[in-house]
Amino acid sequence: MVLVATKTRQLGEAMDHIRPLIGPETDVVPLLNGVGASDRLAAALSESHALNGICYIFAARVAPGVVRHLGIHPLIIFGERDNRRTARVEALRDWLERAGVQVTIPPDIDAGVWRKFVFGATTSGLGAVTRALAPMGLLRELLERRLLLI
Repeated sequence: MVLVATKTRQLGEAMDHIRPLIGPETDVVPLLNGVGASDRLAAALSESHALNGICYIFAARVAPGVVRHLGIHPLIIFGERDNRRTARVEALRDWLERAGVQVTIPPDIDAGVWRKFVFGATTSGLGAVTRALAPMGLLRELLERRLLLI
């Protein structure tokens, strides 16, 4: 399994590095914001390898090689691109849970990806306008900012 956790603008370059890692049974799960990563992976690496997915995590790089997690408990949401509940998806869920990762397999992965996109687009725009970029609590902290969220 390969988890792709780059920025969307880095996906093309990442695929060049991923290609040599792909064997007959390798699953590739995108954890990027946005809605096209799974399609791009399927086109570049083969439909048989690509799953669809996203993650919810707030983190910041605080020094080279040091990432600090902020706020919510991280969550990975993934599934087959056609929403079938397959043995490989179940096995991947079990493997991640044994590693202590919180995971969900939704009934409709596309809806989950779009939900995350809408959430990110909304909160990113509000964060930029109000200069409250992170953590999320800064948007809720002042009444004026909080009113923009509702």
